[in-house]
Amino acid sequence: MSQDKLKNKPVDPEIVRDDAPHPDEVIHVPKGSSKTRFLMTFLLVILVLTTFSVTGPLMDVLGGRDKSFGTYMTWKTPSGEERSMSHKKFQENKNAYLLVNGILSHRSARDITDEQVAGFLVLDDAADQAGLRTPDSQISDYIHNNFRTKDDYDSTMRANRTNSKEFETTMRRMLRVGRFVQLQAQAFSIPDPAAVEKLWLGRHQEYAFDYVEQPVAGMLDAARAQAPKGDDLKAWFDARPQGEKDSYKTKPMVSAELAGFSMEGPWSADAILAKYPRPKDEDAEKMARDYVDGFGFIRFPKVPTSRTDTNHQAYEDVKDKALAEAPAYNSLMDWAADMKKREAAGETIDLAAEASALGLSYRKQAEAHDRDAWKALGINFVGRITIERLFDPDAKANELFTAIQVDEKGFVYGRDLQVIPSTMPEFSAIEASVTDKWADQKARELA
Repeated sequence: MSQDKLKNKPVDPEIVRDDAPHPDEVIHVPKGSSKTRFLMTFLLVILVLTTFSVTGPLMDVLGGRDKSFGTYMTWKTPSGEERSMSHKKFQENKNAYLLVNGILSHRSARDITDEQVAGFLVLDDAADQAGLRTPDSQISDYIHNNFRTKDDYDSTMRANRTNSKEFETTMRRMLRVGRFVQLQAQAFSIPDPAAVEKLWLGRHQEYAFDYVEQPVAGMLDAARAQAPKGDDLKAWFDARPQGEKDSYKTKPMVSAELAGFSMEGPWSADAILAKYPRPKDEDAEKMARDYVDGFGFIRFPKVPTSRTDTNHQAYEDVKDKALAEAPAYNSLMDWAADMKKREAAGETIDLAAEASALGLSYRKQAEAHDRDAWKALGINFVGRITIERLFDPDAKANELFTAIQVDEKGFVYGRDLQVIPSTMPEFSAIEASVTDKWADQKARELA
């Protein structure tokens, strides 16, 4: 028998391989292994890798949902154009907005939501379409108002890891949005006449009443007949407000003696300056300015009065008068200090004689008067400043004034002779007046 010549020929590994996968196989199972077990193991490995190794962003990419490149927000412009922005672009704008907002308003990023940032972006787009621009001068003013110095500005930029260009670009957008919102608010603030009228009528309801008018005077007799008596009337009076009760008090009254230097018409202070001369080294200009600052409100008031920082005329406008009056005032102050010193040493001060020696007018008002009566006396050198001093609550009888009083009409010095304070009289003395008050109120109720 003939033998096959190829029986013992070596096998070429490139030609025949027992473990080579079939071209149609998707998964090749090694020889000697269970195909079902191998597939289950393979799927388990894939499950584990998918669960613990594939991140959310990667899954988004694999699934076609990449936020960085997909649409994150959309809006429509006032002109009707559809706009959109990716998450990546939105985040860039948000970071810039948070940075500038945090520097200028010191607000934390946690306080600003994505909705607020989105609102800013929509308004910025609308402002840009409207043609609004933020001028460089506004940027410069804003920086000067929010940063003390250039070094402060530069250090703030470094601390926030930004630069002036990026910072000012976003700030320019924020100022533009602010201006845009203001313009929109002005448009909405135009009132609708019909709406205003409706609101006014809703708040001002009209009511109609039928009534009969009764004059209060016609009810006084009936009211007085019902007035309480004795203790009942006093109890009603004691329950009245303090201000109403004080109206029944007597008026304070004083008597006084005064020495005055009138500056109405021509006047001369030669006698005063001769008795108490000014020091040679005294700065007359400074004394005059101090005089205007201290007494300008009464000696040189503004006419008409205007709301300014001062309540008197400027020194330059009254310089001549101030240079003449200031020495006389200062010498009279020396005279007053000299009298106080002599009085403290035990000397009895004769104010009439003192006034005569200096050429001053003298007036002794021995009878006590209230304020109105003092004003009615018409003493030519007495004005409101002197009267206020006479009725000072701390004034004591026979005590010289502590200082010369500068009045509208001149300089005044003196002392109270008698001080009669305001007092509440006995109830019996005011009972008739209290009854009239009660009757008046009751008559109004009856009417």
